[in-house]
Amino acid sequence: MVTFFKRNDTNDRIEYMPTTSNGLPEDLTGATAKFVMTSGDKTYINADADIIGDSLVYVFNAADSLYVGNYVGEFHVTLADGTIRHYPRKGFLSIVIERTLDPMSETQAEEAIALNVSLIEDFKADINTQVATMRMAATDAQAATITANAAASHAQTQGDYAKSEADRLVGTDVSVLDNKIGALSNLQTINKDSVVAAVNETTAQLAEKATKDEVSNISLNIDGVNKKLSGIKFSDLQEPIYFAHRGAKNIFPESSQEAYRGCVNMGLSVIEMDVRQATDGTLIVHHDDTMERTTNKTGSIDYYSAMGFKSAVIDLLPGWAGTPVLFEDLLREFGNKVVYAPEIKGAGINTKLVDTMIKYNLQDNVIIQSFSAPDLTYAISKKIPVIYLKASDDVTPATILGWGIKHVGLSTTLPDSYVTSCINAGLKVYMYTVNRRYEHTKYLNMGVHGFFSDDPLWVKGASPVLEWDSFRDQVFSHGMFQPPVDGNGVLGGNRGEFVSPNKFGWTDGGTLRDFCMQGWAGELSSAFTLSAKMNLVSSVSSVRWGSIVFCTPNDYFDDQNTSGNTSSGYNLLIRESGSIELFLRNGSTATQLGTSLATTAIAAGQQVSIKIQATATQIIITRTDTGHTMTINDTTFRKGYLHLGRNYSGVTFENINIVRQGG
Repeated sequence: MVTFFKRNDTNDRIEYMPTTSNGLPEDLTGATAKFVMTSGDKTYINADADIIGDSLVYVFNAADSLYVGNYVGEFHVTLADGTIRHYPRKGFLSIVIERTLDPMSETQAEEAIALNVSLIEDFKADINTQVATMRMAATDAQAATITANAAASHAQTQGDYAKSEADRLVGTDVSVLDNKIGALSNLQTINKDSVVAAVNETTAQLAEKATKDEVSNISLNIDGVNKKLSGIKFSDLQEPIYFAHRGAKNIFPESSQEAYRGCVNMGLSVIEMDVRQATDGTLIVHHDDTMERTTNKTGSIDYYSAMGFKSAVIDLLPGWAGTPVLFEDLLREFGNKVVYAPEIKGAGINTKLVDTMIKYNLQDNVIIQSFSAPDLTYAISKKIPVIYLKASDDVTPATILGWGIKHVGLSTTLPDSYVTSCINAGLKVYMYTVNRRYEHTKYLNMGVHGFFSDDPLWVKGASPVLEWDSFRDQVFSHGMFQPPVDGNGVLGGNRGEFVSPNKFGWTDGGTLRDFCMQGWAGELSSAFTLSAKMNLVSSVSSVRWGSIVFCTPNDYFDDQNTSGNTSSGYNLLIRESGSIELFLRNGSTATQLGTSLATTAIAAGQQVSIKIQATATQIIITRTDTGHTMTINDTTFRKGYLHLGRNYSGVTFENINIVRQGG
């Protein structure tokens, strides 16, 4: 559901009734709440909210709705026991702040620009509505004809309205806008460039009467109008560019309708998808050539029609049932509000994919990618930008440029020398797939131009940082990554699972080691207190353990250092025997700090409480349910990242709280 507000409105409210996993109203007795509203990596509201009965309520004031745009929001609720929960449990509240028709200031120049913005916004919204309706009722050719007629009729109506508004706002200076309004009134076809030119010319005339400050404000307003008319063009994106790989599949169901909606709601500018052809010729969004890995169906994708494909459920992520999506469904829903980065999968669809983008007039809002250079030839002939994907260095940068290709997507497995040679040759280089911040920093320093990422907000350091764990959401949050399966059969590559209502971990008694970074915690401070509860779900042997890893300089950890000296930090082992041990890992070397702390043995089904206090010079470990404590004098690592892990034992964690004292 989307909530709409007008700019500078007051007393409008957003309301949400939280429920339990069983669908019953959440008990909010003694709770407090905040409302947070963001767009991209910027927070616009972080203020106290009201609890009225079973509902969470935030009343907007004028300052809250100052800026027109699309936002996402959620309520942060602190329960009576100190637990923090986020609502909605899945996804966000979608909020749209629209421009009001009232003047934005008393100056004639700003009033005239506000009129132009309102005119074009209404004009574009009505046309989009008509286009969506008519596409369902007519062929493409018929829809185009009807849309043009509707646009002309609407332009006439809007021209009359704009002229009367100009009379009211600028009085005797109506002549400044007369010619431009007339141009809009006489439109017979949809011509965005003509509208933009008319608005720009009007601005130039008004600017002659404005002060220098007013001219600056007018220019900003016109920039906004131009962007809304043309949408988000690939050519206008600022580097580094972040491609939401398969719809940011670390946090959303891979390649699903929900994933791409989530990406747009989070303010991501580029969505990446793999495009195949169903047996009936429909373009669909799906990575694999079979259905097994990501859905509840089996067999080759070639066996499925669009209807059969859409009836599947994407069940890859626990807690989320994703909806398969047709490629044109995305184009119809998002239009020019986002840049599309489709990868050609399967033979013979390159022409159809390009023609589809042209049909929707989205040539400026797409960059097409493929591992096959010949598949990109048709797009290049239509002046659509392309990315040549490379997992090997068998083609020189000069050869790639000679094919008319200006952008390459390079695997992180390629030698750094090849990446540098592509950059130096003048190619735009985008690395895939980059999910760790330390890799992001490395390639940025090399001069690359962007990244394919399963979690773009995490990689660029823009994801939310929480004080309490996010396990009550029962879905993976930003930055929750696991190490891959290693070749030595030691690391399991198991990301973990959620246990209702508020636990995360590994419930099976495995035969391998597993770790998962806790991105919700962000980067730790130089001094902090962390408290957590660990449950022993299934016992394996007295020497096996669950672990809390903290202060890792890189956002990666495994206790085997399989990624080449990237694993460092403190690894706190909580063994089934009750022994608590702190290890310092520095790349390939692991050293136990101090001696083992002997505490009461842990039985299956038992919970232990742990507190970690990090000061400038010490680390103090306490098992708070028994009162055992030990102090370690060590300053090797501070800040860094948090991870949870296990060695064979089935363990879950809950109620993790971080109180940050240092910077």
